[in-house]
Parts: sequence; structure tokens; C-alpha cells
Amino acid sequence: MTYLSGSTTETLSENTVLRISEIQSMNQNTIAEELDRAFQPDQTQPPAANRQTRLLRLSEPVNISLEQNGTPIGLDQYGRLTSAVQAGIVTLTLAMAPDYSVIGFNINETSKQANPLKDYGTPETGSVYRQRVVLERTQDGRNLKTNRDANCIRWVEVTERIVNENGESGMVVKMFLACLQRQKGPFFLIFQEMFSEEIIVWKGELRIPGCRRIKMWAEVAKFLESHLAPMIGQWNFREREDVEATTDQTDDEIAATLGENEGVIKWYSKRMGKGPAITKMGLARVSWQDIEEVRPDGFRYFMKGDKVRFHQILQTNTEQALKSQRPTEFKWELTGVVLA
Repeated sequence: MTYLSGSTTETLSENTVLRISEIQSMNQNTIAEELDRAFQPDQTQPPAANRQTRLLRLSEPVNISLEQNGTPIGLDQYGRLTSAVQAGIVTLTLAMAPDYSVIGFNINETSKQANPLKDYGTPETGSVYRQRVVLERTQDGRNLKTNRDANCIRWVEVTERIVNENGESGMVVKMFLACLQRQKGPFFLIFQEMFSEEIIVWKGELRIPGCRRIKMWAEVAKFLESHLAPMIGQWNFREREDVEATTDQTDDEIAATLGENEGVIKWYSKRMGKGPAITKMGLARVSWQDIEEVRPDGFRYFMKGDKVRFHQILQTNTEQALKSQRPTEFKWELTGVVLA
């Protein structure tokens, strides 16, 4: 296995480093009560599940770590923080293997424009990106919270893959996100793959049509297209004439297959704790507070394409919602949501 050999990992033995390659495909049968018992601290001899690690290895070339005031923050096997944190700055560090080429960036939540992050690494040690996350007290002073607009690092990788049933290969861009988040409990270091789309050449220019079709990713697509344009002629981008061609089902086509209390998750952001579901009534917001099932990692979330059942679909009052702590642009909201 290829791991970083720079200063980021020199002080860590093989026994203190945890590898996680399939963080999103865990056994769904584990219940929250068992998790809570399993992670009760043992002051004498902590079991393997309690063992702290200073590094979360999501795949061979990608390492993520946290520290506060120069002290590494411990993590369990699900990314749950096992070290105490205080109000102030937590530094989230994303380190890449030397032969792993990626682009690190973040998004301005107002303009949706993507901005590249400074690379603190070298060609010898690999790219290193850092994000300062501010932990501040909630209004009642009892808990800590993060600013959702500045609690994460995003990065993309570009690889050549088979892109259709005919066996044709092309260049595919994947975007990932790592963020610090909580849901009425301990903080988690969360990892999520946000999208995977083919990059094509259209009229001599790069396009990522799958991202451009989604409003929230349109500016990201333009950012990536400009950064990757110099690779035309060097990488195996497929040329296409119809940039809008897609075989994806429309929302209406998916809705036609659903029952009255069924939905399909269109996308879900662990960072924001919400996402839309396609229903017969239209798009409806799903918030983590309305998800009844706790995942084995102790977090509540869905993934794109999940089929769900819900107890109620309620019409939201946008004017009231904007004044509340849970504003929404969606007309509908689901409650009592579970995997179908």
C-alpha cells in the first residue's frame, strides 16, 4: 500500500492508523443503542473499536487529520471525535500521496463560486491542504457548533474509466468532501463523495455536462473546466456533439413509479444535514431531524438514489421558514423518513 511518507505520518505507528475505504457502505443492522454501548470509554484497556487514531485514511493516497492548538484530535473508526475540543480553531488537514494529483478547493456559499486552496505540500511529500474550522458556542452556551459555510475541504480527482455499456473509456471527475459536523451529540469528521461525472470535449472546449445541469454545481463545473483545459490533447477526453444528451431519468419519470408515501433521494449533503427527495407532490426537503433511523456510524443521513418511506409530507411556509432556524426553499417537507 502507498501511504504518505512525509512529516504528517512519521509519528504514527501502523497500529494507531485506521484505514477506511468503504465508509458509506456499512452494515445497516447495527442499532444506535449498541453503538452507544460499544463506544463507552474503558479506562483500563480500550477495545479495538475505542482505539484512538490521529489520522483517518479514506483510501490509500488520501489522509485526513484534525488538530487543535497543535494537539492531534483522536478519532474512532467512524470518524467520531474521541478527544475533547474547545471553542476556538480546529485545523482540518488533507494530505495526498506524492503521486496523487488532485485539486483542493472550497465554495463561496453565497456566489457558489469555487476557489482553490493553498497547497502547503511539495512534489516530494505530496499536496497538503488545510482548512481552519471555527468552533463557537451555541446561544444557550451549552454546546459547540461549526459554521456550515467554512467547516470542510473539497477536492476532486480525475481518472480514466469505462463510461458506457459499449466499453468506451473516458475521463471522469469525482468530487469529495470532508467536514466537521455534529447532530445533537459528539462531533464527527465526515467524508462524502459528492458526484462522479464524465468530462467531455465539446466544440474544442471542456465540459462537465452532468454538473452543469445541477444548479448547485454549475460554478464548480466552470472552475474545473478552466483548470483542466490545458490537458486537452494529453488526456483521453471523449468528444461529443450533443452536450445535453443524457440517459438519466427525469424527476417526473421517477415520481411516476412511486407510491403515495414513497420518495427517492435526489441528493443529500451530510455537511448541511439535508437534501431533496423526489415525491409524487414534487421535490420535498429531508432534514436529518426527520430521519428516524441512525446509521451504524451514529449519524443520520441518506445517499443519492435511496428509496425512502415517510410518515407525512407537509407544505412549508417559506415566509415563516426564513425566520426559523431551518429555512427552506422547498415547498414540501417530509417527516418520519426511513429507508424503504
